[in-house]
Amino acid sequence: PSNGAAPAMQELAAGGVDIVTCSVPEARAMIDAGRAKSLAIMAPARNPMFAQVPTLNETLGINYSVGAWRGIAAPKNLPAPVAQRLGTALKAAYDNPQFKEFMTSRGFGTVWQDAAGFASFMAEGDRAMGEAMRGAGLARG
Repeated sequence: PSNGAAPAMQELAAGGVDIVTCSVPEARAMIDAGRAKSLAIMAPARNPMFAQVPTLNETLGINYSVGAWRGIAAPKNLPAPVAQRLGTALKAAYDNPQFKEFMTSRGFGTVWQDAAGFASFMAEGDRAMGEAMRGAGLARG
């Protein structure tokens, strides 16, 4: 996921670590320079822009998906008119053809979620990450 990939990529570039988990678009410069290799993506299908990179399921038989996401949060109990205006503005930005082209040209997928949908997505991601971490022995409970 992108929320921690930048520091990890810096460590990889500096030779401080040998492997990181990040999205292929985030590692693209290092891959293109021959300094890194993408082993697999954690997605249900290959990314068309990086079609040579297999899925985790293809390489290890592990059907697990996680990816970079972008989201905007606001304070709890934000007044409904403000939340509505913010949601409308964000949807307009998401629907902008320049944004779509920018993301697609760099190999990032996009999916729109309204506030309730994004909250549900975050809750499910938290549950799935906790399950994976417990399965790997990295978390208790």
